[in-house]
Amino acid sequence: FWCKCQAASRARLLYRASHTDLVMVLGLTWWSSLCLTGLSVHASAEATPYDIMFCPKGGVLRTEHMTESDYDAVVASVAGLLGRLPSACTVASCPQADWAGCVLRVAGHDLMDFGDGVGGSDGCLDLADPDNTGLAACMHAGEEGASLLSAYQEHCEKISLADFFVVAAEAVMTATRANVLAANPGAEQVIFKERFRFGRTTRKTCSFVAGRLPDAERGCPAVEETFIDRLGLDWRGATALMGVHSLGRAHVENSGYDGWWSDPENSRRFNHDYYVSMLAKGWTPQRAVAGNLAKNQWERADAGRDRDPRGKEMMLNTDICLAYADDAGPMLAASQDCCAWVTRETIPVVIQNNNGAFCSSARLDGAGRRLQGGPGGDGRGPRNGGGGGDGGQRGQCCGDRQVEDCGNRNAPTGPGYRWVKQFADDESSWLAAFQAAWTKATENGFTNLTGVYQGRAATNPLAEAAGGAVHVGSSTSVAGSSRDARASGRLRGSPLKLVLTIAGVVLGMCMCACISCTLWRRSKRAASSSIDPSMPAFKGVP
Repeated sequence: FWCKCQAASRARLLYRASHTDLVMVLGLTWWSSLCLTGLSVHASAEATPYDIMFCPKGGVLRTEHMTESDYDAVVASVAGLLGRLPSACTVASCPQADWAGCVLRVAGHDLMDFGDGVGGSDGCLDLADPDNTGLAACMHAGEEGASLLSAYQEHCEKISLADFFVVAAEAVMTATRANVLAANPGAEQVIFKERFRFGRTTRKTCSFVAGRLPDAERGCPAVEETFIDRLGLDWRGATALMGVHSLGRAHVENSGYDGWWSDPENSRRFNHDYYVSMLAKGWTPQRAVAGNLAKNQWERADAGRDRDPRGKEMMLNTDICLAYADDAGPMLAASQDCCAWVTRETIPVVIQNNNGAFCSSARLDGAGRRLQGGPGGDGRGPRNGGGGGDGGQRGQCCGDRQVEDCGNRNAPTGPGYRWVKQFADDESSWLAAFQAAWTKATENGFTNLTGVYQGRAATNPLAEAAGGAVHVGSSTSVAGSSRDARASGRLRGSPLKLVLTIAGVVLGMCMCACISCTLWRRSKRAASSSIDPSMPAFKGVP
């Protein structure tokens, strides 16, 4: 705006100057100021992903054509970023789980804002919504040198941002499923490409989505309102889709909640451990998470709970209410005072899938198989007088808390309990239900979508991303070190956009100054030959 101010002050010298030149100076200066204002707004406003997911040559709003090879290329780009992150996973740090969970959160929050025929997987999120805090870490800011932006820029001239977010989520689910297959080669594969259809249009703005994300504090009414009433799923589909919580964890600085939905290692594996944990462990309310009275959750109460706060396992109200219900009131951690658990006799197959661990700690061997361990692993635990006749099971699952059971411990009555138990018993059943629910949820609001799968033998984009290695999750799966990956992410990600934006602003200011000064000199020369020398100068003008 310096240009405009200079032009305004000098305009008084042009009292008798050419009217045409004066208009040119003021007009061009005003136009330049608007340009700079636009650049500034674009550089600073991050209201929606469209504003921050920068495509160097201009991204398409709708994918017009997409082949299997195109799909595989996007998967390879995203899986490659995930595979370059350190595979080590402890309570202190699990980069792959955090990044995969964040990518899923981007796509999940995108699809959950569907309602009244608009919204859904349109690539638009209200980033000013507190519920979307933290998405910048994987979307564009870069976490451990990995950002979706760098992958998107490789395909944005052909693939819409709306389609990209869906494929990116499918890529991390496929890649983390590879971690399951590495431990158990007989486990079922997931091939999202068979169901994927392209043609979603990216929405630039979406102010209408405010308030549409489910409030975890409300429990199952929020699940029903979002997943059933608006997304069009049933309780089986809603329960299956909640399985995305198998990846990642909750961070206080993002959502206000704190902990893993399972143990850290399983949180980087796309499996059914979310359902296994819900039934094979005991849960009690944790109020005022990190001192915030508005955030309440459920934490492990059993003999196997991790005493290290960094290893805390938790469930949200919207998770625990799927399986459990109580006559005393809704399953809300802020108001309930009970222990959610089921007896060993009720869930024999679930315990088997938990490698025999029941309300106790479960460790993993080198191949990723569960090893039973921890206090009370044999089912014999201290009695607390709260459930006679259970052989000490209640004390093992609920500790010494003198509280009632959350409903019937032999036959829970949560609206999704039937499906929670089925999915905990049979992972294949969950995978089938999840893929059907995922397809439905990501296609809401769109018509005339086109499939990419042609029925040929599935390619292996993960191997391409790993330079020939199959298991993306392994520490040796990707050529190049994590240091190289972080350097690559910094060069191709958000920092590059920032540098280019700053350079553009500086260049624009220089051009503005040069144009304005050139025109001002021209007008001054014209004025000097036409101003009446006897006319007094304006006061204050040099």
